[in-house]
Parts: sequence; structure tokens; C-alpha cells
Amino acid sequence: MIDLHDDVLKCLFDWLALIDVPGPTLRFSEASDSEYHTLPFTSEPLSFPQTRLGWITASHVCRRWRALLLNMPLLWAQIAGGVFPSREICETIIERAGDRPLHFSQWREYRGEHVTAESLASRAATVTELVHSYNDRLQVLALRIVDAMTDADAILWRDFPELESLHLEHGDDLAGLSCANAFNAPRLRNLRMHDVVFAPNAPALRSLYVVFTAGTYTLMPILLEALLTTPLLEDLELQEAYNVDGDDEESAVLSPQAKLPKLSTLTFTGSSHNFALLWHSITSYPPGLCIEVKFIGRGSQLDIFGSLGEALRYEENDTLRLSFFDRKEQGLFAMHLFPSSKGLYYEDEDGRYRRNGVCIGAMQLLPDNDEPIIEPSMLLSALVAQLIPGNIRILDLDTAVDRTAEWGLCDLDAMCSVLRTLTNISTIAIGRGCNQHVLDRLLHPDIMTVAPSIPLPQLRCLRVKHPRQCVRGRFTNTKNMIESWAALSVLCALLLTYRHPLSHLRVSAWSLDELDGHEDAWGVQKKLIEGVRTLVDELEVTNLDGEDDHF
Repeated sequence: MIDLHDDVLKCLFDWLALIDVPGPTLRFSEASDSEYHTLPFTSEPLSFPQTRLGWITASHVCRRWRALLLNMPLLWAQIAGGVFPSREICETIIERAGDRPLHFSQWREYRGEHVTAESLASRAATVTELVHSYNDRLQVLALRIVDAMTDADAILWRDFPELESLHLEHGDDLAGLSCANAFNAPRLRNLRMHDVVFAPNAPALRSLYVVFTAGTYTLMPILLEALLTTPLLEDLELQEAYNVDGDDEESAVLSPQAKLPKLSTLTFTGSSHNFALLWHSITSYPPGLCIEVKFIGRGSQLDIFGSLGEALRYEENDTLRLSFFDRKEQGLFAMHLFPSSKGLYYEDEDGRYRRNGVCIGAMQLLPDNDEPIIEPSMLLSALVAQLIPGNIRILDLDTAVDRTAEWGLCDLDAMCSVLRTLTNISTIAIGRGCNQHVLDRLLHPDIMTVAPSIPLPQLRCLRVKHPRQCVRGRFTNTKNMIESWAALSVLCALLLTYRHPLSHLRVSAWSLDELDGHEDAWGVQKKLIEGVRTLVDELEVTNLDGEDDHF
């Protein structure tokens, strides 16, 4: 135990904290059944002291561990503020931390069902008091601003020489709070703000995350000005940037523009007006910037596609993936452009998965909404109008067509008409279990022409994906299996008839388990596979009996 590295030991004690979390006095006779296993077996009533200082009480660990714990300044520094509402206890912990940089953030992280709103507010208020005395030692700070006059004073126009991570949020009675040149933090790398925009002097800032739920029209200009002093910014995320009130024209594009040569990811949810303000206020961003934009699917918001024109035409983005989500009774139609060489996602330094390329999503696509919605075909048309059609080589339909059709949103003919303009497509992917006839509609030649030909002349490969690889994929039954293979057979025969056979067909077959163990259905699938094999140059079947078969 003595030989463990500090970081490893801290992880151990963090885990032990789940067993012995500081809390109110609890008597054995008052404990619920779920709490019995945490208490020593005894017939006598057991009481704990009113206040427990530290994560682990002396009764739960040996003296050696206790002595080691008490002599770990790094550990105490990381729980210095926000764990306890008592300032006296916090001061004792700070003494144990020695000269280590302090963390005042646990009031935000340390939440659970047993934590009341009053307790959280009390711990947050204690942190506000402590900031005045220890601003020069803070490394991590989470500050809740309830009173604009008193709480904001803890941070405004102060110096934070050691601060690296800052979280700011407003109280329930505030509707947006902003301040330019708010404080100095030369080492600040991560800044998160909720309905508060305190623009810092933070030249080392790498990540900026802002949530607007009110007063966007007053907060946005301050935020844009803050970007002028963040040349090293890598990750920028703005959420809920809608204009709740005020005049859209009050905000203007920055002049001069903010140069962000290190920017790698831009995430935005809000109105097209605010996105245009943001997008046209930055410059010198690297090519291939990863962008994710979500907006309300209404006609007034289509300007977003024009704003992103240059990014949408980035040559390496050769794959277009369509998907549809219906979470929380809100339909979201997403169009994702990305390089096939990099894949859908990448993992950043913090272990988070981010989208490659450019992803645009239209939200609240509900057919019973009071305001007319934009159909997916119109959104797709607005996107394709900004593309260089020859750049797109791979089209992934996923389950988007079926899902939008279920919601009464899909104009299949209009969607196919738009997709046929992407004449350089060589590979199409679709979710298994989807209506395969959409491919027939997409690829069927116009027989009224003098020399009918396939609308996508470069098509060589077709991939039918397993439900696990799809958005809300479905594990369908035997009937669907037969219909899907039959539709594939018809499609391959059509292409062969027009002297355009598929070079490669990759299909995720139904396993015996997915067919509920029906041997007869399994045998039927084998015969259908043999029939399709004669219509293509190469057939690759995966998920068959747990192995991949190549024909």
C-alpha cells in the first residue's frame, strides 16, 4: 500500500468514498434494509458522529492507511472546496493540502439522490466565500452565481494565475449575465458557462463550452469578442443559442474576425442567425474542421447550409450518411459528411467520441406541429446544392428512409431525385431489415429515354448492414428476411439486365439465433443466397453461423 503511486492511491480512496460518503447521523435502528450491508453486525444501536471529516472515517481503515491518507496533500487539495458546507472544515482540508493547487468544484460533481437542493446550494455558497481568499491557488473552480452583485464579485476583475479549469453557472433567478474582460487566467484551458458569459483574458484556452437558455441576444456579442483573445482554441461548443427575445439585428459579425488556426471541433445548436454570426466571425480555421450543427427544422433556418458552403465542399469528405432519430418525441434528421478514410468518429484526448467531417441535423420534425416543417427531401436538397457532386463516392442510407416514412415525413420520389444528382457514387449502404425497394426506386433507369441507363453509373458496391451498425436497427423476422433477399435478387437482376452488375455485394445475413432457431428458414436463406450469388461478381455474407462466408 505504501508503495502505490499517489494517483493510484487516490483512485482507491475515491472508490472507498462510495462506501463511506459523508452524510448526516444514521442510527442502526433507523437504517433501511438496503443500508444494512454497510453497517457492522451488532445488536446495539450504532450512531455516527454528526460531522465526518474526510472521505474515510478512522473506524473503517487501519491506522497505517489513515496516516497515509492524512499525509497526502494532493488528495486533500482535490476535495478542498465543495464537498462540505462548513467553511471551517474546508479550511482544515486546505491546511492538509499544503501548498498544492486547490480544487473548488466538488459541489457540482458530488450529487446524488440523497443530496438536497439546499445542501448543494450551501456547498456552492461556501465555495464562493473561499474564492476570495484562495483565488491565487485555484486550479479547478466551479462557481454558482445566484446574486449578480455579490457572487459575481468572487471572480470579476480578479487574477487566477493557476486556474486551468472553470465552470460557471447562474442561479434560477438570473436571465443571462455577461461581462467583457472579466478576469485574468493565463493558464486556463477549459471553460464551461451556463447562461453566463464572462469573457476572460485566457490566451491558453483550449476548450470553450457555453449553454444559452435565456438572453442569447445579449450574451452572443460578448462571446464573439472573447474569441479574439483565444488563438489556441481547439474545441468550441455552443448549445441552445436561440434568440429568446431582443432584436436579431443587435448582433453583428466581428470585425476583425477571430483567428482560430488550432480549432478542430465546432458544435452548435441554435438559430441560423446566431450560427451565421459565429461562423462569419471566425477565420483561419484549419481545413477539414469537424462541425456538428443542429437547428429547428423550419424554412427560415435553411441559411445554415449557405453559411457552411465552403466546409461542405471540402474534398476529403467523400461519404454522405443519412440517419433519423426520434428520441423524446422529437424527430431529428441528420446528414453527415465525412472522409471514408477516417470513419464516422474519432476519440479526442479526453476519451470522448467526436464526429468527423460535417454533420447537420434538423430537429423537431413532427408532422403534427403547429408550424409547417421541412421535409427531409428539402433538407437534403439544400445540402446537395452546396456540394461538389463529384466529391461524394459513398452513400449510407442507414435506416433513414424507413424511419422518416413511419413519421409521415418521407417523399421518396423527391429524395431519390436529389440523390441521383450525386453521379459519382460507387458504394451504397443500407440497414438490413429496411425496405429494400428504395434501392430499386433510386437505381431504376428512366425507360422513357432513348437509351435507358443506371442513374448512378459509377455504382459498383452495395452493403447491407447489420442492425447493430444502424441507428435504431431492427432485428426482424423470417418474413422480412425472405422479402429482403428477394428484393436484393430483383435489384441485382435489374442491374445485370442493364449491363451494370455489382462488383461486390456485402450482406449481413440472419443468423440461426435471429431466426429463432428455425432450421427451415435457415435453409431457405441458404438457397436465396445461392440465387443472388449468380447475379453479382462477388458476394460476401457476414454473420452467418457466427462466421463470414465469401462466395
